[in-house]
Amino acid sequence: MALPQDFVVQLLLKHRGKLLGAIRAMVADEHLAEDIFQEVSIAAVSKCHEIIDIDHFAPWIRSAARLQSLMALRNRNRLPRSLSVEALDMLEPHWEQFDKRSDMDLSEALKACLEQLGPYAKTLVDTRYVQGKSGNNLALALKRSMNTVYVALSRVHNSLRECLAKKLASENYRG
Repeated sequence: MALPQDFVVQLLLKHRGKLLGAIRAMVADEHLAEDIFQEVSIAAVSKCHEIIDIDHFAPWIRSAARLQSLMALRNRNRLPRSLSVEALDMLEPHWEQFDKRSDMDLSEALKACLEQLGPYAKTLVDTRYVQGKSGNNLALALKRSMNTVYVALSRVHNSLRECLAKKLASENYRG
């Protein structure tokens, strides 16, 4: 039995953030990742008869995204800049832990963790990820040395990673 087209569309929308993240990790280009997501979505809807059931959806869609990403990079005569094929192979089993978790669960957990950060950490995250500043521009915006900013950002990343692991392991955030 295969999944109906309308259900495949619902799954694509539900898992859009995770799939886009995986594609961005492969191609290191936000616009190309969006294009690839569109192509993969079209393929999933048109080939929904190949998707056996809901448990088969995530591996199928990741495989399609991976193939489409590598083909897009090959067509543009670009090598994968962020992750090699070998690294993608090693990551595949780790993606599976997020297959049953909705993007909403992940977003809510991240939001809760961000709210727990101190004022400087929040400013650092906002300046880096919302305003998009990096390197010297980040240090200048915060009026700190680059080394100080990178150490602080590393601590924020570690704090968020630990917080997310705890939140996602709790019953409140199970997908």
